[in-house]
Amino acid sequence: MSDRPKLVDSSPLHPLPDALLVDSSVLGGIGRSTPERRQLINYIQSNDKQLYVSTGVVEELDKEWAGPYGVNDWLDPIRNEDWIVALPEPDYGARIRDGPTVSEMVDEAHRELAKLEQEREDELPKTDAKFAGNLVQIRVSEGHNSVGLIIDDRNAERALSQVISETEYEQFFRILRGPEVLEEIQ
Repeated sequence: MSDRPKLVDSSPLHPLPDALLVDSSVLGGIGRSTPERRQLINYIQSNDKQLYVSTGVVEELDKEWAGPYGVNDWLDPIRNEDWIVALPEPDYGARIRDGPTVSEMVDEAHRELAKLEQEREDELPKTDAKFAGNLVQIRVSEGHNSVGLIIDDRNAERALSQVISETEYEQFFRILRGPEVLEEIQ
């Protein structure tokens, strides 16, 4: 297990949700030809899982200095393989039953994250806050029963967990720590 303390109580890792949204904080830490990368790809393909990235993650991986294939060559599989899918921007009016809309979830996560980061909301990018909306998007548009976010950003983990726990969406979504997931699938 990771030596880092948990900030939020989380569900056990197993079983991992069928749909997994992954942050650049995790992908950027997995090198091109590493055992972790091969294990992640093998796990996704062998266990009938689907890996998703948001448009914000694609933008974060598409750095000029990283070349045409992006940080650690993640853009090529995102563009060309079916086990990892780039999501379009979410429908900000979407919701599950009578739960909050995607827009409300993103705004609340952004406010919470700004508090934790001690930043002004208008100066803090919404990339991490949008994960709240992407989770709803995957559940609604892609039809998955359970969705997990794999992230390695303590403040984003805390803010998103807080926002989700205050809704009925808590039963559908899990926030998972990247290092723990990678360790578990070895």
